[in-house]
Amino acid sequence: MTHNEKIERYTKALSVALRGLQADERSDIVAEIGAHLEYRMLEGKLDVAIEGLGAPAVCARAFRDELTLQTAFNDGGPGRTFGALVTLATRRVIAATGLFIASLFLLTSIGMAFSAVAELFAPEAVGLWTHNSTKNIAFGVQSGSPNESYSEHLGAWYFPFASLIAVGLYVFSHRIGLLFLKLMIGRKHPLG
Repeated sequence: MTHNEKIERYTKALSVALRGLQADERSDIVAEIGAHLEYRMLEGKLDVAIEGLGAPAVCARAFRDELTLQTAFNDGGPGRTFGALVTLATRRVIAATGLFIASLFLLTSIGMAFSAVAELFAPEAVGLWTHNSTKNIAFGVQSGSPNESYSEHLGAWYFPFASLIAVGLYVFSHRIGLLFLKLMIGRKHPLG
């Protein structure tokens, strides 16, 4: 098989592996890989280049991952950010770590939002309390009302306080997700 036939065979298989992408994206990627292989052929290193790229399916997955990262990072929306982290978490340790950390803050945000709403319906069971003698702090939703050995400190201010913390944690979880996306952009690129 000639060098040109190897390049043609590889790029055709890559194009098939990239199905599902928009036609212009797929053709750009195939053209980029084709040009890379032709350049390496002129250097006498075509087989090394093909080996470095891996199988066409592996190369296609790397490009798909990069597109997922770029789209999520450029879009900036929380849904795309978490979606990209979920998609990549099984293949990249950085994505799994980012998903775990961002999810902790997101779940805490949801808990704070829940407690803020609970304050509207059961104000006697929601608040920030300290134990009068031990000074232990209790925060959030309690089962039943606390007894007289606790003092509640926020009262009606609990709703805005918890809402503000919930929004802050939500924004922070998204920023953490974006940070981990940024760490992944450009890593393990097929030509890099």
